[in-house]
Amino acid sequence: MMQVPVEFQTSKGLQYILSKGWQWKQSDSERIQTETCPVCKKAGWGHFYMVCEPGKRDGLWQCMRCGKSGHLNALKEEMGDKIQYVGDFGTKGDSEQMPNIEQMHEELLANEDAMDYLVNTRGFSLEIIKQQKIGFGKRFFKKLGGEKLCISYPYLIDGNAVFVHWRTLPPTQKEFSSLKGWEAPLYNGHILNDESLKEVSFVEGEANVIAALDHGVKDIVGVPGANFKKAMWLEQLDKIEELKIYICYDKDQVGQKAAQTLASRIGINRCYKIILPDFEIPSDEGGTKKGKDLNEWFQHGGGSAEKWETLKAQAPKFDVDGVTNIDDGLDRFEEELNGKTGMMPKYMMPWPSLGDKLGLEEGDILDIIAYEKIGKTTFGLNLMEYFVDQYGEDGIIICLEMSNDRMIRKWVSHVSQVADKVTFDPVEAAALNEKFKEGVKVARAKHHNRPGNLYFCYPKGVKTLDDFFKLVTDCIRRYGVKWIMVDNLQLLAGRVPRGTHSRMEHLDRISKGLQGLNKDYGTQMIRILQPHRNGNDELCTMNDVDGSASLAKDCDAGISLNRSKKPEMSSQALATEGMVMSSDASFDRKLLVTVDITRYSAGGQCTLDYVGETSTVREYNHAQIKAEEAKIKSNILNEVKDVSQLTTSAGTEGASAQSEI
Repeated sequence: MMQVPVEFQTSKGLQYILSKGWQWKQSDSERIQTETCPVCKKAGWGHFYMVCEPGKRDGLWQCMRCGKSGHLNALKEEMGDKIQYVGDFGTKGDSEQMPNIEQMHEELLANEDAMDYLVNTRGFSLEIIKQQKIGFGKRFFKKLGGEKLCISYPYLIDGNAVFVHWRTLPPTQKEFSSLKGWEAPLYNGHILNDESLKEVSFVEGEANVIAALDHGVKDIVGVPGANFKKAMWLEQLDKIEELKIYICYDKDQVGQKAAQTLASRIGINRCYKIILPDFEIPSDEGGTKKGKDLNEWFQHGGGSAEKWETLKAQAPKFDVDGVTNIDDGLDRFEEELNGKTGMMPKYMMPWPSLGDKLGLEEGDILDIIAYEKIGKTTFGLNLMEYFVDQYGEDGIIICLEMSNDRMIRKWVSHVSQVADKVTFDPVEAAALNEKFKEGVKVARAKHHNRPGNLYFCYPKGVKTLDDFFKLVTDCIRRYGVKWIMVDNLQLLAGRVPRGTHSRMEHLDRISKGLQGLNKDYGTQMIRILQPHRNGNDELCTMNDVDGSASLAKDCDAGISLNRSKKPEMSSQALATEGMVMSSDASFDRKLLVTVDITRYSAGGQCTLDYVGETSTVREYNHAQIKAEEAKIKSNILNEVKDVSQLTTSAGTEGASAQSEI
């Protein structure tokens, strides 16, 4: 076991080295070296080095043999642990220092209450408690508002802790906490590094794995929570082609739904579903209740390694998602009704005036169409930010028009309300720079303090339609995104070759492919569409989609956006001597939103307020807008007045000079 030097405790680079299980040793005060270069696979110490001093250089690496080098993200891309072209914020916040695992373990062994819980409630043997270095201590739990006694579960690879998960010690309310700033791997996940592995079982959490290990089941890993998001370990699974995969989650609806989602992300044809038999466990009231997880089955349901093998032999493949019989369908619908207080759509719109006309459900596709420069991307960004922020689900914006850096700037402007107005005045430009620096702080704080993540992707290297579909699939499988925005379909059709297909057929293939991915993985999708040109100044509608008419048939709802263009300066006004005109925008702020297509409601129209300088769409407030326009008009009049005074002054001075001559 290699002890991590104190100065490297919070290094992102070393965290990654540890998570991969690579052999390493300290080289000097700033760097470590590995026994084998992970890129060229050449063995021997003294040629692959990585900076592990926390700071801007953390994670920089170089191989003296193959000559490759780069930053940490480049190495992750080489290893297949990061998707190329996707802007990843990484783990949230600074890395918390790894606690002393040995000290927490010794404190556990000395604490009677904690040991009683693990041995008598969980049913763990002393041997497995020592083997897994389970610990005890105090930790702050945000939801509980203070420090609480808790059990610690370290994730070990070759004796090194690469992650820690804490659970409150009963009778305190059950809550969990994780090591901040560290990627959450699979518990016991190092077994996937063995490419000769023949089978593996997935369960939820650490306790189920520990119970299985305690009973002689070895090829088992724990997913850190049913609603996990990132899953870079899928790359390891994909490398083991003949691997047989079992999934055993809790027997309730939540557990079975999570199991189906996991199977979809892994590859549903590779997965077998283990369903535990019915069994009873003691209840807190002194009676019994139905047991539901693997830990309980081993302790109270007569579970053993032999019976586990029998369950595996009987395990069926997962159902094809979307196929159900009447009884199962009615059971699920009844459970869904029991879990709801009403029949509102699951996902509501950010604006009440639109929310009473449209809502979205799981698996829906929303199309947005508008003429150029009306605000399709901004409207989509507002929706994505709202869904990620409000529902805690991850999303990705795949934009073919703007780079990741430009989209990040747009997002910062939106969430921090920094007016991103182009200026050619050095003083104003410097002031805007300072405002954006403060805006970045606001945006970073928002990102760090919410469960949802928003990713940005500029797919500049995508060459074929299959490449694009693979990119979307990888984002769903590895990052766990539930919301996908594609901006825009017509531009994508022009970027990737269509072969012998007509443009209409090509767009249809793109639309059907995205629809299939959305249904297969149970995600929600926002698609930005371009209309064909209309020279009659008519409102844009979903009937104006450029290309294939089938695009509208593949969505669950369609929205069209329209804004009025402001009157342009006339030639007469331009010719008027001394006339000074200024305008802050080419289009009116009033945004007409029409729900043209929807499967589940009547649709309708509403008016929203489009504030371009902060990339924000908000409820339309006539009085507020008029007050803001009056202020702008006043500034323009003052500008005209200043110019007029300068002109008059210059004329007077000229006349005076002429008189003196």
